[in-house]
Amino acid sequence: MEFMIRDRKKYAGTLGWGWARWRGGDLKPYGKDAGFSEECVGCHTPVRSSDYVFTEPLADLRGGVSGSMPRNPLAWNAITSSIDPHASTMSTLYGNETAVRCARMDSRGEYPAGSVIALVTWAERADPRWFGARIPGQLKMVEFVSVREDGGHARSYDYEDWEGSPLHRVQAGDGRAAYLVSLRASVLP
Repeated sequence: MEFMIRDRKKYAGTLGWGWARWRGGDLKPYGKDAGFSEECVGCHTPVRSSDYVFTEPLADLRGGVSGSMPRNPLAWNAITSSIDPHASTMSTLYGNETAVRCARMDSRGEYPAGSVIALVTWAERADPRWFGARIPGQLKMVEFVSVREDGGHARSYDYEDWEGSPLHRVQAGDGRAAYLVSLRASVLP
């Protein structure tokens, strides 16, 4: 797992980027001290024309949408992600502030009323800057689940499915709501 953090002041000595890396199944921290960043700088210097970044960032979701979706989940925080190698897709589950706070604090994953989660699914494509890597390609679908609570504290879910190009609403109701709210937050070191 690797992260690049942009902070031009804090990381002025390393091209304005801070790096972190964990390796192996047990996610051991890479590098004995902060000096490992010199290795990162050396590797990323050939891609200075793309701000030292190999992998292309996600485009703003609204840019590929006709403006009809009620929310932009890419403006929210990620809860978890997955890859479906059989369908050649990758998905990220995003949540509004209420959902993310719950996902990070409540291991049962019972989202409270007011939570909204969105599973965004892309077709995979080859990363032109990193040999063998796969990155999000064409947006396939966005599924929203909003959590409600009635007067008796029973939870219910509103499900919306947006598909196509441009995205358009194809389903509302329960859909895959139970599956989406069962997804657990990724554990980060």
